[in-house]
Amino acid sequence: MTTPSHARGPAPRRRGLRLPRKAVAVGVTCVVAVLAVFTVVVAPRLAVDRTIQGQIFASQRVACTGVATPTVVLSNGLGADNSDNWDEVVSEVSRTTRVCVVDRPGSDGTPNRPAGDDSPQDDADLLRASLTEAGVPGPYIYAGWSYGGSVATLAALDDRSRAGLVLIESIVADEYRTVDVGGWEEDDVPLEMAPAETTIDSLRPGTLGTAPLVSLTAGITFLDEADQRIVDIGQAQLTNLSSNHLQCESIGNTHALPVEAHAQVATALIAAVDSFRAGTPVSKAAPALTREGARCPAG
Repeated sequence: MTTPSHARGPAPRRRGLRLPRKAVAVGVTCVVAVLAVFTVVVAPRLAVDRTIQGQIFASQRVACTGVATPTVVLSNGLGADNSDNWDEVVSEVSRTTRVCVVDRPGSDGTPNRPAGDDSPQDDADLLRASLTEAGVPGPYIYAGWSYGGSVATLAALDDRSRAGLVLIESIVADEYRTVDVGGWEEDDVPLEMAPAETTIDSLRPGTLGTAPLVSLTAGITFLDEADQRIVDIGQAQLTNLSSNHLQCESIGNTHALPVEAHAQVATALIAAVDSFRAGTPVSKAAPALTREGARCPAG
């Protein structure tokens, strides 16, 4: 049983041939959301300073900085060290709102995984439990990189206080059995991925309503054409969970976007924050991400 090839080390890459990410018939890179004009404006709350310096809650290490809401919650890829991946992103986003980095059990020196916790849904449940135990106020914008994207998606689905979702080169529901089939594990614990696939595949477009959703994908991949198509279709499915969405491609960067394209990742997170606060379409952030070197839908 091995860790997925795209999740080894602080700057993992997917295996396979080096091919540019290609759009598919579902319009992955050219989806343009037609959004209603939102009327509810949510002002940031600035009074609560809930700085947490790497304390353990619900078997996870939680580190938070910043004082406004919504709270951005960052979840990492398999086996990766959060401090190696998120430092630049946290530094930028914490100027705008509160940011929390949560290390899953068994990663980066945290306690071992609780017995029986071996799936993305278990990790999502633990993620929300750690925020509650730490006293970190919502609402939350859940954000995840790679495997953490699945954890963030499931956490957002189960949380009525969600403010949004940001997916950073997220895995897709069936990737574990179609693209990267060597077996997935963390902390030497084999992961049970099938239940998360079942849950996500059952979702309809618009499940998250108008919660801002930003998806940032890699411009350089290491997949053959057939595998890339599987990933592209899955990315489109995730993006369409909200009618208020924006999907952009990080030109010239690989799977390790938090390291290689931290400015774009920070901009994507701030876009979700601004959309939630102002009640405006998240697609307004497309020009800002384009200036950072991403390719976003026109219009």
